[in-house]
Amino acid sequence: MRKFVFGIALSTFIISCNFDTQFAKGKSLYIQKCQSCHMDDGSGLGSYISSLQNKNMDFYLQICTISKGKGNKNLVMPGFKLTDVEYANLINFLNEKFGNNKVYLPAGFKNMNTLCKGS
Repeated sequence: MRKFVFGIALSTFIISCNFDTQFAKGKSLYIQKCQSCHMDDGSGLGSYISSLQNKNMDFYLQICTISKGKGNKNLVMPGFKLTDVEYANLINFLNEKFGNNKVYLPAGFKNMNTLCKGS
């Protein structure tokens, strides 16, 4: 019984550490690529740059917005080419930090750059 409980505790610790690492990498990506426009707290700039807080965006919309960009003639968010793991880490960070209540792990994703082709 002790081995079983120890195994569960160890598994939980490993998953927690892995998520902490992914979160830190996602935060780093956010600081590099997003924070200068969307602000540290994700509040954006009113009607000019949208808030990221409590968006509850669909996963595919998140991927398409990050990879393809968004905007009009006057103000354009560029698209970012990231690896599958970077997309997942950034989305995990955005969802956890800004109250979107969704977490996606990189293991389940492949070829995220191709999800928005033709859109």
